[in-house]
Amino acid sequence: MSTLLFDIGGTSLRMATGEGTQVKNVRKVPTPAHPLDAIGHLVGYVREELPGCTEAYGAVAGVIENGVVISSPHLSGWNRSPFAQMLGNALQIPVEIRNDAELAGLGEAVYGAGKDYGIVAYLGIGTGIGGSYSSEQKVVPHAHGFEPGHQILDVSTGETFENLVSGHALEAHYAMSAKDLPRTVYEDRTPTLAAGIYNLILAWSPDVVVLGGSLMNEENGYRIDDARKALEEIPTPLPSLPPIVASVLRDENGLYGALALSATEAQG
Repeated sequence: MSTLLFDIGGTSLRMATGEGTQVKNVRKVPTPAHPLDAIGHLVGYVREELPGCTEAYGAVAGVIENGVVISSPHLSGWNRSPFAQMLGNALQIPVEIRNDAELAGLGEAVYGAGKDYGIVAYLGIGTGIGGSYSSEQKVVPHAHGFEPGHQILDVSTGETFENLVSGHALEAHYAMSAKDLPRTVYEDRTPTLAAGIYNLILAWSPDVVVLGGSLMNEENGYRIDDARKALEEIPTPLPSLPPIVASVLRDENGLYGALALSATEAQG
């Protein structure tokens, strides 16, 4: 069986082939502003890499329900688009889609940094902030998805976690690319990052927290050791905090999550 995997985030669209427990032949392009253009990339990839493709599993940034992108904060041209049906019609195969952070977290829970833990919380800090949590290598059921980036951290202004620490927010505030910001910016905002993580720990009570996304890095982003130290300074009623670990699948965790979803669907 030939499986198409894809991960469509606010910045990049990744396509790959799923073979057993491996993600292969990864190709990356900028995320198109319109879903029809994304379908063009995916159809072209299938023609070149997967001529016998029989199914597709993937992720899209935003609130996803029944194959429809209900809303996508950083991809407004995708709002209300029935993407799964559109892609399925173009390829003439069944297509399943989920939220991008949901599948990134599942990828880490099954194949990555959380594979040795029971309850895995994932937080992706990049253009936006997304997250999810899994239990026994399956995403915990939910009514409308997980939106940890929209938790309110300042009740006086209504500013959210995402408003304060995401790449989009930093670029808007400083009028420059997040990757070019001085280290002091990330150091100053690390306590806010830690507060958002702490709230998730209280809400989800995980065995481990996996941090990923383009802004979790040692060079031009938030440093994981700094986040750990900031968390330790927060008074807590808990007997201990869970380990805070870095993603090991990095940019491919959403593709591995799509692979894990395909395996689950195959098992019925």
